[in-house]
Amino acid sequence: MPGRQALRRGLAALASAVAVAAVLVAPAYAPQAAEGQPTAQQVRGLAESPGERGTITWYPCQDDSWAGWECGSLTVPLNWFDKANPANAEIAMAIKRSTAPDRIGAFTFNPGGPGGSGLGSALRIRELLPTEIRDRFDFVAWDPRGVGKSSPKLSGCPPEPDGPDLPATGSVDWAALIPPYIEELTTARAACYAANEDLAPYLGTDYVIRDLEALRIALGEEQWTYWGMSYGTRIGLRYSRAFPTRFRAFLLDGSVAPNETMISRSGQTAYKYAHVNAAFAGAVGGGMGVKLARVVSGMNDDTILINGRSIDRWRVFGNIYSNMGRQSNYPWIRKLIDEVYDALYGGPVDETGFRRALKRLSESDDGSQTYFIDMVNCADAQPWPTTDQVVRMVATASVTSSYTGSRDSLGRSTHCFGLPTDIAPPWRPIVSPLVRKVPPIVIQAYGDPATGWVGGRMMSEFFAGAAFLSYTGTQHVAYMRTPSACINDPVTTYLLTLEMPKSSTCPYVASPLPE
Repeated sequence: MPGRQALRRGLAALASAVAVAAVLVAPAYAPQAAEGQPTAQQVRGLAESPGERGTITWYPCQDDSWAGWECGSLTVPLNWFDKANPANAEIAMAIKRSTAPDRIGAFTFNPGGPGGSGLGSALRIRELLPTEIRDRFDFVAWDPRGVGKSSPKLSGCPPEPDGPDLPATGSVDWAALIPPYIEELTTARAACYAANEDLAPYLGTDYVIRDLEALRIALGEEQWTYWGMSYGTRIGLRYSRAFPTRFRAFLLDGSVAPNETMISRSGQTAYKYAHVNAAFAGAVGGGMGVKLARVVSGMNDDTILINGRSIDRWRVFGNIYSNMGRQSNYPWIRKLIDEVYDALYGGPVDETGFRRALKRLSESDDGSQTYFIDMVNCADAQPWPTTDQVVRMVATASVTSSYTGSRDSLGRSTHCFGLPTDIAPPWRPIVSPLVRKVPPIVIQAYGDPATGWVGGRMMSEFFAGAAFLSYTGTQHVAYMRTPSACINDPVTTYLLTLEMPKSSTCPYVASPLPE
């Protein structure tokens, strides 16, 4: 059933778009036991000689690409709020130490998600940074609990349901399709939780920030300099609130909203695609606004035949919008739109070019982290939508975005069905601006398809004196991922010297064409 398969691929891609914002590379390390050192299983296992809480067990990194790095595993309580519970978690980490005489301190980051691997993206992220930051900071990477090389992990979960069988064209009866889909989700997610009830309640961000604080203490650092990307901005907000003096400086890039609930998070999705389309069209130019609008309208009414294959709107919309957060993909998105436009309206279709663009933008079908994302988000952001609210929000998205945002809205609004409501202690909303000795810089793209511009603007207002840099493209996480000197130069200066820039709007700057 192509509609169901396309929906499952689309939901997986949209759910993981935040996590892949860091452009992941190979896994950071595979512990190898040297003489007299514990095995990887002993280091990371809960039952076999875990390390002492608050200490790091060191072991060799994976290969020569990690030359000069030190790799280890930090032992922490699984339940920070009941330390009498003997179960532990192991936080995999690695550090590249500065040898500069003017060393500033320790720099760390979170690449997003929930579910993004810090170790898996460490080499790439470090190379993105300006030389003076690489040289003058110890660079620390870590996998949040349940992610990558950290343990324990979710296991024994059933496959995610495919999703409703969506019609290729025409209107969608969401009121008929969503409730049975939610029933499937509820059954599957409850089974996953039941198979992991010794772990699932301890995956929320309130546990992650305490792991990060334990890592700071174990490394003997006074403060962090921190770069939070996407979901990593939620970590930055909560860490700063719980440990207000432990950030020397912090960058919140591609920000979530500070007091978001799963209801507000889902509801905003219904409206943000007008911003996405406007920002993309303005950046690309050449009449793209009209062409994209005609593609969306045409695909809602018809399918196209290219290379002997029938292509429907879900395939087209999914490949376009799951990639708009990376402006380096603009040439491929434009090529896809051009060929779909010609197929719809009688132009000559470059079938080879279409196939290349579709392959380049191909949606991920890896839903292995989906349950993890569900559990973290639902622990962090109560209250959750009801079935009736989901139907209304998705139907609204179908109207406001001509179906381009409807799958995203469906995915974001159905994370929590099947989970117990007491999965985590209630989050206490922030009711007045947080005052910090050095406030953060918040960066948000006007057309960010993963975290809407409004959320970043709100985040900047929740820290007294924060600088807000608004980018007129669609890039999700913009520092050093765009050629914008308006963003990169003041952020680099801030990270090095703590000099706060003025809030400003930074115009779109095109990325170099891909090879």
